[in-house]
Amino acid sequence: MAFENNENNEDITNGAIPTADNEMTAYLEKCLLKLRAENAQKAAEIADMKEQMKMLQAEKYATLISIIHSRNVVPNIEPYHELKKHIENIKKDVEEINANTSLIAEELKTKKKWFNLTQKSLVNEIRVLTHIERDAIEMVEDLKSENLMLHGNNIF
Repeated sequence: MAFENNENNEDITNGAIPTADNEMTAYLEKCLLKLRAENAQKAAEIADMKEQMKMLQAEKYATLISIIHSRNVVPNIEPYHELKKHIENIKKDVEEINANTSLIAEELKTKKKWFNLTQKSLVNEIRVLTHIERDAIEMVEDLKSENLMLHGNNIF
């Protein structure tokens, strides 16, 4: 804008200034028409800018009112140092939980190991008991057969 104004002023001042009265009035009227056109254009731009400012201010106030009257738009926002402390506490809790979990995992591993050993031992004992039972059944059958032979001979 300022550059255009300077060019127009230079055009006016650089032009040959007429000497006759008629030429002078025509020249002045021409310059006045240019100035009026520029002023009208600037006035239109200023009015447009004022209208835009009014719209922006109305939007700003509408947004501020909606923020003020809305229910806790961003709940639970903590200051940085409190948030940092909270994160550190959570990290400590996680480390404690991980330590407890690893201890429980170790206990479970040892219990599983003892369970497997006990299970193997019980299986072996069951096998031994099965052999003993078979031997006992065989002995009972042998005794029955001997008893029958002894009693059977007496009967005849």
